[in-house]
Amino acid sequence: MVVVTHQLNGRSVLLEVHPQVRQDEIVTLIEPKGMGKSTLLSIIAGVIKPVPGHVEINGLRRRASMANENVIRKFTTYLPTDRYLPASQSMRQWLWYLKGHQCDGA
Repeated sequence: MVVVTHQLNGRSVLLEVHPQVRQDEIVTLIEPKGMGKSTLLSIIAGVIKPVPGHVEINGLRRRASMANENVIRKFTTYLPTDRYLPASQSMRQWLWYLKGHQCDGA
């Protein structure tokens, strides 16, 4: 990932963040509430676009093309802090469903 900066409602929540995670490395984010952990993870996951900056995962630029997104989504997972699972499905069923659906460009 290269340098990322992001603002919410005119307030900087991330300023020149540039984490690099190597293969098989485990990273923990520990900060007080409201310091940007969820925002950073949302940006890495491609849910939020950094302003300015971009994210690279295994040399592929996130949000650059649907082809890049489909490759990245094969080896990354993002579970948001807010639950949005269908009430009729377990987590296992929902992940199984998501695994079979690739982004179609919509």
